[in-house]
Amino acid sequence: MRRTLPTLGACCLLVLLGSQPADAAGPGQTPPSPPRAQAASPAAAAAVRTLERAGVFALGGVGFAGTTSETEKALRAVLARKDAPAALRSLLRGRTTVEGRLYALLGLRWADPAAYRKAVGEFRARKGTVRTMRGCVQSDRPVAEVVREIEKGEYDGFKDAPVRDLPSGSGSAA
Repeated sequence: MRRTLPTLGACCLLVLLGSQPADAAGPGQTPPSPPRAQAASPAAAAAVRTLERAGVFALGGVGFAGTTSETEKALRAVLARKDAPAALRSLLRGRTTVEGRLYALLGLRWADPAAYRKAVGEFRARKGTVRTMRGCVQSDRPVAEVVREIEKGEYDGFKDAPVRDLPSGSGSAA
């Protein structure tokens, strides 16, 4: 009996974990005024929600097309905020998935090294696994192992890497 390997496209799935923010007001309506305190834009709030709900820790090109994951884009959006360190610390304390907490930890490494050093200790001995993705390979790995990679700087090259999106007209819907 002859066996064939499945195509690369059949083996790989794109990580599409984001959500689009809803419009604050309908057509012809004035959007509500934000509170005077540091109000997050709808896009910034959506980025935080994406990280809170992250189901995969995926940086760099992932999936068949090697695109940037929605969660990595969300991390970049949070890092672009003036209050990035506070938002990331909040993600570590809130009802955030383990994957989302690892994104927050990595973001703190880049945005607030002192806060990162305080937070990383909790994760070093953490039990359990986290879903990760590199390229087309998705796996469950020990949380402590991923934290060691963060500590070694293995993800630092992704901080300023260009975002890779699907080419327009590819026929794929996000």
